[in-house]
Amino acid sequence: MKLETAAFGSVEVTEDEVIHFTSGILGFPGLKRYVLLTQDNTLFKFLQAVDDPELTFVMIMPELVRSDYSCPLGQEHAEELCLEHADDAEVYCIVTIPDNLADMTVNLQAPVIINTKQRLAKQVVLLESHYHTRHNVLAEMQQSAFEHKRQSSYDDSSTRDAQSGA
Repeated sequence: MKLETAAFGSVEVTEDEVIHFTSGILGFPGLKRYVLLTQDNTLFKFLQAVDDPELTFVMIMPELVRSDYSCPLGQEHAEELCLEHADDAEVYCIVTIPDNLADMTVNLQAPVIINTKQRLAKQVVLLESHYHTRHNVLAEMQQSAFEHKRQSSYDDSSTRDAQSGA
């Protein structure tokens, strides 16, 4: 089917690519059919509403922003999404991109979970987590890279100490 979009122009998609949201996205409960679009050379994906050519959400995999990101999914959400295996799920978070890119934020508190086999999705609000709705993307990525580098340095020095018998 041909999909007309404001952001990407005409896009050809198949019915098999349509993702059905069980309850819509927060603020858009009536729009339940989307497609996930990609572009080369970007970390972002684009969730395009099938029934509203003006509505596109910019999304990113949360572990690219926070390497320690976790999304505990309750049994009721797993059942609603018909998830049999964790490997069938992809997790994305919605990004807000203002005029000043340095102020770009990501909502880590309300990830979008997609069952890639059943093509079902749901935005889940993580009520009991340390995540919030506006994490600065660049600051989080920089902090995550710093933590990763520090941990790698620690691991390397521990390995050298163990090998030298220290």
